[in-house]
Amino acid sequence: MATAKFWREAATLMLAARPQNHTLFEAASAVEGAKKKDAAFRKSETPSGFSEDYRVLMLRRSASSAFMPSKCVFPGGVLQKVDHSKGWVDLFQKITRESLDDFSGMFHTNNIRPPIISDLRSWDVISDVAFRICAIRETFEECGLLLATRKLPELTSKADFSKECISWEKTMVTDMEQGLLRSWRSRVRENSTEFLRMCHEIEAFPNVWALENWRNWLTPVFEKVDSSSKKQTRFDTLFYVCCFDCDSLPHGTADDRETDLLEWMSPTEHLDHLADVKQKRLMAPPQVYELERMKLFPNLNQLNHYARAHGHEVMLRWMPVMKMCTDAFIILLPGDHLYPAEPDYDGTKEVKSNDPVVPIAQLMAKDEKKNLHRIIFKDETFRNGRVIRTIASSLQ
Repeated sequence: MATAKFWREAATLMLAARPQNHTLFEAASAVEGAKKKDAAFRKSETPSGFSEDYRVLMLRRSASSAFMPSKCVFPGGVLQKVDHSKGWVDLFQKITRESLDDFSGMFHTNNIRPPIISDLRSWDVISDVAFRICAIRETFEECGLLLATRKLPELTSKADFSKECISWEKTMVTDMEQGLLRSWRSRVRENSTEFLRMCHEIEAFPNVWALENWRNWLTPVFEKVDSSSKKQTRFDTLFYVCCFDCDSLPHGTADDRETDLLEWMSPTEHLDHLADVKQKRLMAPPQVYELERMKLFPNLNQLNHYARAHGHEVMLRWMPVMKMCTDAFIILLPGDHLYPAEPDYDGTKEVKSNDPVVPIAQLMAKDEKKNLHRIIFKDETFRNGRVIRTIASSLQ
């Protein structure tokens, strides 16, 4: 399987929370340590002065991080062996007296799936469950938030798109003493197998049923790879989304190792901070794209319903392809008329283009009335990104 040679597999989680009796933070943001002021969210509409009625959790990676230093990201990380261990089958049986296989079928769809999910594996749990466990474990490591439940999931079809948002307080484990939670978090950071041990001890199962499929992003190719010893730091990553209502925003903290800041803000606020040079924010193209996508859903119910329906549809692997202009940096995505018919996923070909480098205005004028699916940046800092889509919705 090529993945072992050219990239690592990973999972990331976009947490979208709508507090009901929450005090809003000044400057329309929920930053650690910020001063609170009284206000209330309304469930049916976007609060005055806010673009969305929910907040999305993001972390800022530390400047010393080996991968994407100083960039704002969603919590996530690399798949580990423990994520597909038979121990999860045993734990589910222990807690529920039921078979995990019976409840794993809820993720099944006959639609096209990316190789990261559809490839046959000799694992004890199916890929849909393993990668969700990975996303939940990494979220616990990086944020201290535990998405786990002691309740048996409803045995319903994922095609039930009308299901409302889950409740954090009712469906997650919230009764762990904070000192014990911090201790386990430290142990899991040092050894990922401790996550399974912790779940056995507290008799709770990662709430994989709260996560909806969202996207599959593959790190682009920047230079030719001649051998596995020269492989880049590339990741084939499944993006999940979890929409939930809560009394107040769950209290998470950065780990002060790989990350140094945790923020709950609306998608619009995250992108506004990125565009503000004074904020000195950086963000990779997938995060920019997904936040822009979330802005289309100002109400959390809309986002939740879309995620449930979208996650059941065709899911393709997206690998961005770079194109330079004299005054801009373009990220081409599948469906764009300039996107290659046969992308070099493995990176074994020479990375070069015979096309002339022209100003962005000239290129866009030439591309008028053609299928466009791209993100345009002023430079390689990925600041002030602009997403342009004129493609069919099936590719979005």
